[in-house]
Amino acid sequence: MWTFLVSLILVLLGIFFFWIVKVEVEYSGRVLGGGFLMVAGIWLFFSLIALPVDRNCNYAFIEQFEATRSTVMDIRECPGISAFERLALQKEILERNEKLAEKQYYSRNIWFNWYFPKELQEVKPIRNFNMSEKEEVRKK
Repeated sequence: MWTFLVSLILVLLGIFFFWIVKVEVEYSGRVLGGGFLMVAGIWLFFSLIALPVDRNCNYAFIEQFEATRSTVMDIRECPGISAFERLALQKEILERNEKLAEKQYYSRNIWFNWYFPKELQEVKPIRNFNMSEKEEVRKK
């Protein structure tokens, strides 16, 4: 996602050198600007190719997150889970929720939101291991 911004900066630098600046050292501004535009074009091409790949990776993340959620729900029903297993699962929940929050942040960003599917905003974080959804409903 950062590649797109870098390519836009390179395009702006290329335009700046190509039409505005006249460098009289060894190369003219047109050669320097043309070089920037060529590199920016290649960079932009690869960043646009990365767009569907990134979106597919985010769809895969959503699937993995939902699979983790269902696994956690199944384990919560297990009566014989040890304290160590509970702690390891709590760590996994924390890592998954942290990654989800990061992806949701970037999906709301105007510069990067086209790399993320809209369904990512609908994914809810996994609840704390100590409080199941049933207990949460009872509290309300």
